[in-house]
This record gives sequence, C-alpha cells and structure tokens, in this order.
Amino acid sequence: MATATAEKKESFRRYLEVSGAIDAITKSLVSLYEDENPPETAVDYIREQLGGTSEADVAAMKARRDLDGARGPGWGRRAKAAA
Repeated sequence: MATATAEKKESFRRYLEVSGAIDAITKSLVSLYEDENPPETAVDYIREQLGGTSEADVAAMKARRDLDGARGPGWGRRAKAAA
C-alpha cells in the first residue's frame, strides 16, 4: 500500500516536471522573493505571474456582466448601430 502511494507521488512529480509546472511556479516564487516592493497578497502576485485572473478582475467582470444585464438585451447592439 505504501509503495502504491509512493509511486503515485513520484508519477505526479514527474508529470509536474515534464509539463513545466514546477519551473513556472519556481520562477514565480523567485520573482516574488526578489521583488523590492512585494504585493499585499502573494497569491494574487503568483496568479498574475502564471497568467491567471485576479480576484479584482473577476469582480470587475461580474460587475460588467451585471450592468450589461441591467441594461437589457441588445443594448450593446443598438449602441453600435447608432455609431
């Protein structure tokens, strides 16, 4: 049983290494370490370095979606047609 777990861990480690995930995460952490003005939240910094969306970006997208929904269907199309 312990051998199966060890094999599974090793297989996963190889997968992360071959896919470049370990290298990308390491580079992101080194960049954070070397930053003279580190951000308030390390997770957002790492997410940005890896090309992810920050919580602020998600909130902005939701707000825009809500605003577009409040304007009603076709609002954007009418505005473009008038231009």
